[in-house]
Amino acid sequence: MRTYKFIFINLISLLTATACARAQILSFGLRGGVPLTDGFSGTPSVSASLVPTSTDRFVIGPTVELHLPFGVGVQADALYRTYTVAGTVTQWEFPILASYRFHTKAPLIHPFLDAGPTFNHVSVSAPNNATTRGAAGFAIGAGLEAKFLFLRVEPELRYTHWGQTNFNYFNVTSNQNELEFLIGITF
Repeated sequence: MRTYKFIFINLISLLTATACARAQILSFGLRGGVPLTDGFSGTPSVSASLVPTSTDRFVIGPTVELHLPFGVGVQADALYRTYTVAGTVTQWEFPILASYRFHTKAPLIHPFLDAGPTFNHVSVSAPNNATTRGAAGFAIGAGLEAKFLFLRVEPELRYTHWGQTNFNYFNVTSNQNELEFLIGITF
């Protein structure tokens, strides 16, 4: 009789551990994409150029998400981008977003919405000038989550409104409104 109890307890423990592993409370990965709007506007007051280089069109960085019950979650990103505007402008953006996944009849695909505050740090490296600034804003996004075994793929459109322009250099200012297409890949 003791052998059956031992086997039963071990079987229940194994099934519970498997169920917990499948629930996956925390996911990590990479988020990247492209801006759909220009980051800057204005006419440079010097012989500066607003022509984006190849690296100016990409956004990339790590992402982490805490999955809570009922389709709710909290996501944090650290997104990096550079611009070339009479020097090099480097921006780190830190959105902290609450997310909600809609439950659908398709078990592997879930539409989602996310929204929350975002913060950035902008530094400019130019000849005879180096400055840093930061700004706060609000981001809202919508997309689809597709699950493939242990992988989540999340294409998303995200709109960000900054409370102030955080860059004004050689008569070129950063835009307060941004629209981006992002894809998150998490495990």
